[in-house]
Amino acid sequence: MPCVFLHALHRRMPIIDTMFSLHKKRLPRILLLLSMIALPLLTLTQAENRHLIPEENRQELSDFYRYLRTRYGKAPEERRSETPQPSVPSIEKPRAGITEQKQEAEPRAKEPTPETSPSDLKRRSAEKPAEKRPDELKQNYSDRKPAERKQVLKKNTSEKPREDRTSQEKPEDEIELVAMSDTVELPEPRNNRSFAKAAPSFYRGLYINNALVRGKGFANFLKTADNHGINVLVIDIQPHMPPAEALKLAEDMGFYLVARVVVFDAGLKTYPAPKGHIERIVNRAEEGAKAGFAEIQLDYIRFADNLRVKGLTVQKRYDYISSVLSQFERRLRPYKVRIGADIFGRIAFNRDDIIGQKLELFDRHMDVIYPMLYPSHFYGDPIRRRKPYHTIFDGTLGSRKRVRNARIVPYIQAFGMRVGESGLSVENYIRAQLDAAQDSGGAGYVAWNARNDYSVFFRAIRSGRFMPAVKTKR
Repeated sequence: MPCVFLHALHRRMPIIDTMFSLHKKRLPRILLLLSMIALPLLTLTQAENRHLIPEENRQELSDFYRYLRTRYGKAPEERRSETPQPSVPSIEKPRAGITEQKQEAEPRAKEPTPETSPSDLKRRSAEKPAEKRPDELKQNYSDRKPAERKQVLKKNTSEKPREDRTSQEKPEDEIELVAMSDTVELPEPRNNRSFAKAAPSFYRGLYINNALVRGKGFANFLKTADNHGINVLVIDIQPHMPPAEALKLAEDMGFYLVARVVVFDAGLKTYPAPKGHIERIVNRAEEGAKAGFAEIQLDYIRFADNLRVKGLTVQKRYDYISSVLSQFERRLRPYKVRIGADIFGRIAFNRDDIIGQKLELFDRHMDVIYPMLYPSHFYGDPIRRRKPYHTIFDGTLGSRKRVRNARIVPYIQAFGMRVGESGLSVENYIRAQLDAAQDSGGAGYVAWNARNDYSVFFRAIRSGRFMPAVKTKR
């Protein structure tokens, strides 16, 4: 059996043929293992005769030969003698850049001449390190993370030269590796919107329905509201536009007028919205801007709670609501009016919601956001219903932390729904909410009573503070 291997080595028979012949003779498996060992020995024998190999292929085989010597325990000094070549540092011109095309073989360094001594070459080599080969640079690039790779493109000849450029800067057509930070700080949002009318620094507002603003008692109501420090009126402009005389009277008394526009009554129940519906609502909002309102407030700009449409994901709902908000912006911005929107109270406490409302989304489009933080409307949270102060405080403060552009003005509850759960009177229930709106650092409040019965609310204002004072940074 050893003769089989000797015969193979002597004739330099390919090892795979040897293995195949051994297998045909059904020799023990140990011989197959020995044949595996014979492969490097055979290759090593061929490597010993590398002086017979053409010169252009000798370098590659020499590298493999050194690997075999290291792998199988033979010291490098045991190699067969070769004619030593003097090691002379190469002098190369700097390349402008690295391309994907194959680089041509670089010429060998010339022998030192009387004009260029070895000491001069050594000094130049120390001043400028030898340039790496393209294959080595490729390896270095692959070891780096993609985020750390930066390619500087060639400079456009049409551009003017930079005045602050120094002679030490590298040409812009070179590839540089720059360590980049894992986190990128986003620039602060720019709010270049201009408005025709100034808004109060702190909203003290009331909701006014269409019937009251068109009724005979509106003038007396304005006097009462003014006596209690009210400075903002949120007025319905649907189904009818308020009389021009009523709006002029309110504006002359110093009230900041906000037009309330219902977009999708009780929420959008179909997807998409019925044809022409959004256009009609946008036209109505534009009429409010023309009528002299300083702000347009969009209500019910959401999907219905129980809407189930196959394939209508939460993200698609966000995208659709965002597109609707953009339509209002395009039509209303030329009038230099503020644009606000009402959102569900729970939106201030969650991050995603199937109704398509999200604080960060509305912040990109709106100037004012009105979270409807009525404590009685937190149906699944009895603690929110029993603690009106904490509900308004937490919702307003939490909303402020999530927005960059919009002002936060919460709607508060000026009606008696489920007030008994708190153990407070309606008056004190309202007083607690007023205190929270002040303490949370928001931009004010708007009181809501669908019937516009604000008698208890006015009494709560006259009673003053109900909760201990809390300081909050604005």
